[in-house]
Amino acid sequence: MRKGISPLVATVLLIAITMAVAAVLANWVQTYTEEALPQSNCIGGQVGVISGEYPYYDDVNNKIVAVVEAKFVELSDFGFVILMWDDTVRTYDSSTVITLQPGTIGTITASTTGTSYPALVYGDVRNIQITTSCPDVKSGWYELQTP
Repeated sequence: MRKGISPLVATVLLIAITMAVAAVLANWVQTYTEEALPQSNCIGGQVGVISGEYPYYDDVNNKIVAVVEAKFVELSDFGFVILMWDDTVRTYDSSTVITLQPGTIGTITASTTGTSYPALVYGDVRNIQITTSCPDVKSGWYELQTP
């Protein structure tokens, strides 16, 4: 007489153990990915220039000015990326400390003096882009206007 468990009981135990291990593993993967991936409130955000008169370069005060609208998400920490005709890129942080709620409009400026770049000459600028606190939320490329 042989003693042991029946094949049916062995199969049920094997399935139960497999399901328990899968549940523990799924819980661990979910917790790990929630902690490892940055939380973003920027998904779907957009920034745009409100008028064709902006962005412009105020050569009297040596600053770039733009009137922008935050779309769909809160935006702050604005800046400008300038593409020069010689294919160099300059970045300027906005000197305007402003946080725009979704659907609101604000004016941002950036001084071009006191930076590590040579003086900005309007004719040397090919295009300008506006950046935000959200790394993937940027405006399109615009031509720099004069007031």
